[in-house]
Amino acid sequence: MPLKQFALKYLPDSVLKPVRARHYQDQLKHYDLNDEPDLLGCKALLHAGDVVFDIGANIGVYTRFCSDFVGPTGQIHSLEPIPETFSYLTSNVRALNLLNVTCYNLAASDRDQDQAAMSMPQYASGGANIYESTLSDTGDIPVKVTRLDTLFPTLNPRLIKCDVEGHEVPCINGALELIARSRPIWVVEVSSPRTFELFASLDYDAYIYEDGTFRIVTPADKIPNYFFLPREQGSSVSNPA
Repeated sequence: MPLKQFALKYLPDSVLKPVRARHYQDQLKHYDLNDEPDLLGCKALLHAGDVVFDIGANIGVYTRFCSDFVGPTGQIHSLEPIPETFSYLTSNVRALNLLNVTCYNLAASDRDQDQAAMSMPQYASGGANIYESTLSDTGDIPVKVTRLDTLFPTLNPRLIKCDVEGHEVPCINGALELIARSRPIWVVEVSSPRTFELFASLDYDAYIYEDGTFRIVTPADKIPNYFFLPREQGSSVSNPA
């Protein structure tokens, strides 16, 4: 058995978690903006003082860079429901001194619920795959669920990044008041055609950011992440200053 696989299988969490925390801190400190092309689109859209919601923040890649994009007068509100992953997120925020970031150990959905569950798949090596956790009726990780409308009744985000592993439609449905009030731009990892249908009903169009510009796309383009822009902002946002 390889040493790494042996360690993941037999060493206690009290030993593994600090090792993982240091690994994720180092990973985030050395992360290249160009490793995540959609972050370049976020940079083009955001300005000093803007408010950003990072839904499904994981260890904080978008949180870290968007914190820089909006500057000290901006705000980043980062949601991560899995307690272990949340501990890595908050550790990274502290290590990088991201003073404009607030973290919430919550899942975003279309309901407010103190007791829900998530499941976390395992790698073949035996380690937990923190990048693909999902809300599940059969999950064994207790989490708290909230609507964005409940959590943020007055904030007006410029941009919402949503990476919730197939739960994007309930997440969006839990933010309808916020959408009507603020008309934020969304960056979404899409897993279902229903996401496009829902955004179309809310007068949004789907875009991709490439070669320094935004281009309108359709579900047939099958790209990992889409920018959903309010139609009334299309002409100005598609070529931001």
